[in-house]
Amino acid sequence: MTRTSGARKTIAVLGASYAGHRAIQVLVASLSEDWRVVVLERNTHANHLYAFPRMSVVRGHEQKVFIPYTNIFKPALGLKDQHVLLHANVIELDRGNRRVSYELIDDKTAGIQWLYWDYLVYALGSHLPDPINVWSTSQQVSRYDGSKLMGVKWLRDAQDRIEAAKSIVIIGGGALGVQLATDIAVMYGTSKKVTLTHSRAQLLPRFDPWMHEKAAARLSELGVELVLGSRVDVGSVSSDRKSFKLMDGRQLEADLTLFCLGQTPNTQLLGESSLSESGMARVERTLHLSDDKRIFVIGDAADAFGAINAGHTAWDQAEIAAKNILALTNNDQADLIEYTPTPPAIKVSLGIEQAIRQTMAGELIEVDGGTIDLNSTSMWTRRGLGTDDLWL
Repeated sequence: MTRTSGARKTIAVLGASYAGHRAIQVLVASLSEDWRVVVLERNTHANHLYAFPRMSVVRGHEQKVFIPYTNIFKPALGLKDQHVLLHANVIELDRGNRRVSYELIDDKTAGIQWLYWDYLVYALGSHLPDPINVWSTSQQVSRYDGSKLMGVKWLRDAQDRIEAAKSIVIIGGGALGVQLATDIAVMYGTSKKVTLTHSRAQLLPRFDPWMHEKAAARLSELGVELVLGSRVDVGSVSSDRKSFKLMDGRQLEADLTLFCLGQTPNTQLLGESSLSESGMARVERTLHLSDDKRIFVIGDAADAFGAINAGHTAWDQAEIAAKNILALTNNDQADLIEYTPTPPAIKVSLGIEQAIRQTMAGELIEVDGGTIDLNSTSMWTRRGLGTDDLWL
């Protein structure tokens, strides 16, 4: 996509997950007709990642967590030719010439193409832990193309591995590790030995100690062995990843090891000079890059003043960034809105029908009566989609 005389000005959005999707919705609702949004997204469907741990254990609901992008431009559906969604891998970000290169996943013969942009939203998130990373390079998974059918197959393969294992070690005591451990224990009972190990003495360490106490009590009730307070000795991990030592010398082994360790920001396209020590993008309170006022970074990729990596923080950042870009499209000297993160909040399932919550107000709540699919179909209806055919 080359720049042509009289062409619309372009806002490029890299990534259309939680943060990118919200930014797109805000932008297209208010942009004038001389602007367009071009989205580069490697998945054909939105991946509802928060339900992936459950769907990798429980069968029969995998199709619900891959949601069509049909209504991604819904606020501007009357302008069908104005905005563009491309199923593509981003290759290179050329900031000096304000262009980004990409390769269409469904048409490799088209070769590398360039998109010129006036403003850019960087919403490429983070590299996820293997148990929820459909794009994993692990030898256990097949080559992935971002399609729904392959996503469903990926989850079913994960279900098969868990079902086949008589013993499972889960490394990482954040929400992902806790949810996987409790779901496996509820679904399979004492037929599997489940162990959860975490480097710290507290599970869910970003949150109130009450969350740890409730999670630990539930894990114990379900028969999950907790091994806390020591890191994995990475050099001791066997080639088949079935045995390893902790730094304190304890040995763990299992038929299946699930590495639920932390996410790493997907920021390499920005260049090291734009990154903090954590690898996240250094941004101003207005959420543009500290060294580039035309690039806005949102979601897990942004070093956003202590904000946790979560869907609700990504949503908030997307709102701020999109509104600031809209203001700049009208006046490049406009006063911009500043972002302030909200207090940490989370809901963690503890098996099929139980959960715990910490709210932004600091409330600590036990929740009963959860649904087996984590109410995943609500992600369809929120986007104006019907639920009669969840295989779309």
